[in-house]
Amino acid sequence: MNLLFISDSSLTNPILSSQGLPHLSHFAGRGNNIYFMSLELEVNEKLDKEYNHLIEKFGRSIHFLKFRPWLPKLFNDSFQILLFGFFQALFYVIRYRIDLIHARSYLPAFISLWIKAITRTKIIFDVRGLVIEECIAQGLWKADSLRTHFMKFFEKQCILKADHIVAVSHKLRDFILQKPYLIERNIAVTVIPNCVDLTIYTRNKVFRSEFRNKHNLENRNILLYSGSLASWQQTDQIVLFFSEYQKIDTASFLLILTYSDTRILKELFNELRIKDSNYLILSLNPDEIPKYSSVGDMGILFRMNGLISEVSAPLKFAEYLSLGMPVLMTDKVGDVSALAENLGVGFCVQFSSLDNLRNQCFRIYKIFTQTSKEIQPKCRSVAETYFSLNIALEKYRQVYDIVLASQNTKQNNFN
Repeated sequence: MNLLFISDSSLTNPILSSQGLPHLSHFAGRGNNIYFMSLELEVNEKLDKEYNHLIEKFGRSIHFLKFRPWLPKLFNDSFQILLFGFFQALFYVIRYRIDLIHARSYLPAFISLWIKAITRTKIIFDVRGLVIEECIAQGLWKADSLRTHFMKFFEKQCILKADHIVAVSHKLRDFILQKPYLIERNIAVTVIPNCVDLTIYTRNKVFRSEFRNKHNLENRNILLYSGSLASWQQTDQIVLFFSEYQKIDTASFLLILTYSDTRILKELFNELRIKDSNYLILSLNPDEIPKYSSVGDMGILFRMNGLISEVSAPLKFAEYLSLGMPVLMTDKVGDVSALAENLGVGFCVQFSSLDNLRNQCFRIYKIFTQTSKEIQPKCRSVAETYFSLNIALEKYRQVYDIVLASQNTKQNNFN
């Protein structure tokens, strides 16, 4: 099999580095040639070194194809990606006799759609989320703009012309299948949630002990948040929840691991008069997150209400569980809110009123105090059952086999 994996982000992206690299390495060799093409506009020195390291490791079975736009920076980035991404990807498809294109997200899918029209190469549309709806929600696009209608048209074509679709949640799958133009069509959709490498996300007991000793946190319950401070992550609710929770669990401590600008976050702590001794903010590189996350006792995952959250599959949820942490989360987050409650590995938090929030804090503190020893291995077990990277890789292998088998069947029937 010759597979072209086109992504709209580089391998240094936190999510892709946790899944994309193992994904490529898993399928490389054994007669498979894997080609990776990133649509990042800037290919930096760090990325070049990462490519070279992997090429040395996997030899000729894995190849990294650099995307280089030709127009000056003043031209629209999306325009360059679509135009030159198409020509370069088409060249690679023909040159390397690609059997299957794995298009990760929308722009790669648009490019793959045009290539399929010319070469009839099979394509898998890996829908990571509702990109169009996200841009509208963030105010980047208007719902009735020409750009939005243009993108929705191509989204429809990608869904209709894809040989297989991958969705990160059952909610996203259902949303796709409910589109009017799919009512009388049989579209193959496989659900593969964001998963983690459990050999990386495992509790580092030595570092956990050292960190707690260093910061005098030996007997404190640490609430952990890791990730960006983007608006949909509900940073203000994280701080509000902690301000109420620490009134019940006076020994609680909030640890925030992020790579975002933390100025707004510090202002929120000051507004709610939370003492510096009760929280710590660390700016880390993504590859440092697993080790530092080991010190936490409960993970925080608050998301903005709305369609985008309802169809999502936050990688953070799988990371927390793999480290043995129950998850404090808002409801209606993809498939995982119901899963957390049903399996007893999380608590859904509502912010309908301050009194209600206080009651929930008391309930969470009581349950966690009574079950803290049993809940850690339970969380890890759920991660192994539902969110192991090996499970995701096996599902992708099955999808590849299904698509390539259908191609071979059609060729044999033609012959």
